[in-house]
Amino acid sequence: VEPKTLKPEVVLLKHNYMTSVTVVRQKGWMVFFIRTADGLLIKLAVDMNYQPTCPKVLYRASAERKVFSRIHLAQVDQKHVYLQFKNKIMRVPVSKCSVLRNVKDCLSAKDPHCVWCVSEDSCIFEDHCTDSEWLSIPNESQKSMFSHHVVKDSSGK
Repeated sequence: VEPKTLKPEVVLLKHNYMTSVTVVRQKGWMVFFIRTADGLLIKLAVDMNYQPTCPKVLYRASAERKVFSRIHLAQVDQKHVYLQFKNKIMRVPVSKCSVLRNVKDCLSAKDPHCVWCVSEDSCIFEDHCTDSEWLSIPNESQKSMFSHHVVKDSSGK
């Protein structure tokens, strides 16, 4: 039997040195963690319509520190990726929500791991936003995004 050549439905990212990929579902998104032979760990989120967000470099290894090919996602909370080196293992956060200082930056980053927590007035992981409303990006990145501002009137409502 002649071997079949598989063709991708969509090309999401091209990189000459990709060596391994780990994928996780985050709500309606697929989040790819891509390791490259030149020492990068790249995060790429893709919505239900295969529309990718901008790739983000989560880690860049120095030239002398070669990363082995496996990527391990933390089993308990999936908030860290573990990278294997020759003599050690490094834990890298899957997102740095807290560097996004306002609701506009949080939502426009299109990071499915981050939400804007109203009570905390900060961008954090959804499960860290307890007893509060939160805003996040829609499951399909092409949908309109909105924001709102809540103020108290003179009666305190």
